[in-house]
Amino acid sequence: MVVYTPATFINNFSFLNTGKRKRKRARVFLVNNMQKKIKGLMPSLKEKKRYLAIKINTFDDQKIYSTRPMNELVEKMKSVLGVFGSAEAGLMPVNFDSTKNIAIIRSSNKMIDKVKASLIFINELGTQQVILSTIKVSGMINKVKNM
Repeated sequence: MVVYTPATFINNFSFLNTGKRKRKRARVFLVNNMQKKIKGLMPSLKEKKRYLAIKINTFDDQKIYSTRPMNELVEKMKSVLGVFGSAEAGLMPVNFDSTKNIAIIRSSNKMIDKVKASLIFINELGTQQVILSTIKVSGMINKVKNM
């Protein structure tokens, strides 16, 4: 009697993958000594995201002196939204243009209004007094970057 382990079972049927194109390797895990393929999420179940362009206005129209303005901005937004609100919003810094003082942040589409409202309560980054205003919200990052 021949006992097939998952590795020998796959090696014996390797002739099936003789195509010229390389196929993407699926994530595999073992269940009862047999390999099972992990299925990905359907697109309808994935969390939809929005990209938010924020203009950072200083009172003297100077550049931001902070070493990490994006991280400070996201941390202050998280403190305004709270633990559960920031977890639901899924805030993620994307890009910062230091010449134009524009920050791009990714958020959940369900929480975009609360994220925009949290910008009102942020009045300083580092030691500089700032005023934050929303320029554009889009579902595609290129539309926000190319403004």
